[in-house]
Amino acid sequence: VDDQLTISEQPHLILDILQREPFNYELKDIGPPKRYLGATVGRYKLNETETWFLSAEEYLEKAIPTIEERIGHKFEEMFPKSRLSTPATPDYHPEIDESTFLVGDDISLYQSYIGIIRWAVELGRIDVAHAAATMAKFMATPREGHLTAVFRILGYLKMHLRSKIVIDTALRDMKD
Repeated sequence: VDDQLTISEQPHLILDILQREPFNYELKDIGPPKRYLGATVGRYKLNETETWFLSAEEYLEKAIPTIEERIGHKFEEMFPKSRLSTPATPDYHPEIDESTFLVGDDISLYQSYIGIIRWAVELGRIDVAHAAATMAKFMATPREGHLTAVFRILGYLKMHLRSKIVIDTALRDMKD
């Protein structure tokens, strides 16, 4: 076992069991989580209550410069900051895109960019989930227009790196 996240009102009871027979795990770095599967995990104050958040910020801070090395500074050229308030434009319909099909390495790059975006969704970036799912449908035969749409999603993520998902642990009265 490489990593473990224990979520419990009394996590020490579970951790004690793991350190004894028959498991005998050597546990290191015990404490509140800081990272989990690439996500940054931390505490967040919400309505006078301290709760948790997940963020893909660190992951994207590493992934986006790698992409920029490959494609240059197309994010800024293609999508000025003022135009990136959404991950996709409402007037683009990828299913009727008739631009040229990508070939060779460009197909692999498209697929890897979709993978990066989809992992960001897993890490809490649900604001790009619909755009990611829509563009993932074209992974087998992407077109140049699809790649431009993926660049826009990546540009949006770059401009909105600090977004996080906050987990509200307040109990809800479900009777109403």
